[in-house]
Amino acid sequence: MARKLIEHIYDDLDGTLISDPSEGRTVTFAIDGTSYAIDLTAAQAEELEEGLRPFTRVARAVKSSQSKRRTSDTRQGRSDLEAIRKWARDNDYDIYARGRIPAAVVEAYDNAHERESRA
Repeated sequence: MARKLIEHIYDDLDGTLISDPSEGRTVTFAIDGTSYAIDLTAAQAEELEEGLRPFTRVARAVKSSQSKRRTSDTRQGRSDLEAIRKWARDNDYDIYARGRIPAAVVEAYDNAHERESRA
């Protein structure tokens, strides 16, 4: 018995069937810390790149390790930072009144409150 798998790729923007892989491609990009991937015909991909060219021409390339660090830093944008600081002091963690809260402290706080919510 033989099996043949046929994959159809459609342009995500206008629904055009991309029957030949050379007629289209997946374009990836990121804005404000969110990465996107979109399947486009070659013409649509060129149009997207041309639209972004004035910005990419003057932008700085960011290595993936910096993107990961930025993702973990945004976690610090939580609304409960003061609660974390108070909990840390009450639980004998050495923590500053200002500045970044160590990831280990945030993780311990999250774990403690996750257990409390299950109880």
